[in-house]
Amino acid sequence: MGNTSGVLYTRAAKIALPVGILVYATGLWPICPTLSEKGYYIALLALGLFSVVVYVHLRRHQCFSTKMKTWCQLMLLVSMGLLAVGLWNEPITLCQRILYFIAWVISLIAMTVCSKAQHITDPKQR
Repeated sequence: MGNTSGVLYTRAAKIALPVGILVYATGLWPICPTLSEKGYYIALLALGLFSVVVYVHLRRHQCFSTKMKTWCQLMLLVSMGLLAVGLWNEPITLCQRILYFIAWVISLIAMTVCSKAQHITDPKQR
């Protein structure tokens, strides 16, 4: 029973990851008139996803130091803060701001679950 719920949880995360990224990217694409603004939001998504993947990878291989943990958390907080500031300055409604921020957070959570599940299901990693 526990294995079935774990598989379903992982499948839901694998569906939520592209959905979160698509909602985030397609929602912000028409709002940003310049290419630099579009790149700003894509870079924030990439920075957040990268810091989550590094954090999970270090934890999985037990080469987890406090310094690296601090750097991963710092990069995640920086990307979250920059996203909040960027969304605050965009001429969109509060509902849209919350939607894009939640899509970003869902993408990070789904990436965390997918990274952990890859370790469990990948026989080369054992």
